[in-house]
Amino acid sequence: MLDRIRHHISSVGIEWVCIKLPFIIANYYWIKRSLFNTTSISVNKGICSLVSCDVLIIDTVKWLVLGLMVIASILYLFERKMIVVTFTLFVISLFVFSAHESYGVQERTGIVTLIWLVQFVAYLWKWRIKEFDLEKNRIFFPVQVIVVSYTLSALSKIQMSGWSWFHDSHMIILQMLKTNQVKYLDGQIQLNEIVDSKIEFVMQHGTIMSLLLLSALLIELTSGIGLLSKKLRLLYGLLLLFFHFGIDFFFGIVIDTFFESMIIFMINPYYLGYLIFTGKRKEDV
Repeated sequence: MLDRIRHHISSVGIEWVCIKLPFIIANYYWIKRSLFNTTSISVNKGICSLVSCDVLIIDTVKWLVLGLMVIASILYLFERKMIVVTFTLFVISLFVFSAHESYGVQERTGIVTLIWLVQFVAYLWKWRIKEFDLEKNRIFFPVQVIVVSYTLSALSKIQMSGWSWFHDSHMIILQMLKTNQVKYLDGQIQLNEIVDSKIEFVMQHGTIMSLLLLSALLIELTSGIGLLSKKLRLLYGLLLLFFHFGIDFFFGIVIDTFFESMIIFMINPYYLGYLIFTGKRKEDV
């Protein structure tokens, strides 16, 4: 058994194994969470606006979908029937996440669906074009999806707010107060904690906050530079990780599908740890 696993790792590449293993585990968690948290369909969104997703609120169907996903995930890990498997996981993500959004929860899981789609495209192109570099593009295509998502987010901020996004940094206090008020209503904090030390910091250090917001905007806007090389991909992965830390610290906003997908495909921490531990360079693997 161990020999088969070693042979599989050597045949598909350690870098790819270090990506697809944590991604499939995270995908299982995201799908299961969305699937079992969806108890009704209130406003049809995504694919549910074209095809009825009501069947996904039935418990038996939920377990069948989860079982199908587990089977597809195992085949995905062992690189079997990848065109069918990646398309199956794409369809499951599309319907489950659309149903969850139709239930009324916005978790921005669309990026996961797109990652499955471009992986399917990569394996399909390899089947049709033998010279296609699958080893590179099954990683590079998802990175492109992630980078484009961050770039569009930055462009959206500029379109909606212009330079006031970072120039009027004091307005961020409203979002921070909103977050704390929600925590207060949920019983997580006391009334006297609504205006906390972080809000006081923003009120007293507007220039520093403006610089932080400008830096965050520039990181998102220029994240496409990370496509130029693996070193730049890692650099921008780390910059985007600090960007998410900042969002969580100041606003308590955690978009796990976004930052976890980014970590897996852009930083690839397990592969990075492997390179450090073995003393190898990326070009040697």
